Amino acid sequence: MTASKTHGDKATDNAKAASTESTDTQPKQTVGTLVAELLNDTALSYAEIVALVKSDFPEAKTTTRSVASIASMLRRKGQDIPSRRKAVKAKK
Repeated sequence: MTASKTHGDKATDNAKAASTESTDTQPKQTVGTLVAELLNDTALSYAEIVALVKSDFPEAKTTTRSVASIASMLRRKGQDIPSRRKAVKAKK
C-alpha cells in the first residue's frame, strides 16, 4: 500500500504546484485588470478605454458605465484614480 500513490499524496501535489507556478509567473490578464491599468492614463477617456478593452477581449461586454464603476470601486479602496471630465455636448 505504501508503493501506490494515494489521492492526497503531498509529494505529488507539491510537484504539480511547482510545475504550474514555474510556467505562469505573471497573473492572467483579465478585463478588470486591464481597465484598472488603463484608468491610470489620464489621456484616455472611458470610451477609449472601452475600445482598447474590446480590441484585446472582443467578446467583452464592457461599457463606459462599467469602466466608471471600476474607477469608483478603486477610488473607494484608496487608489488614486484620476477623474475624467464628461464630454461637453454642443448647444443648439
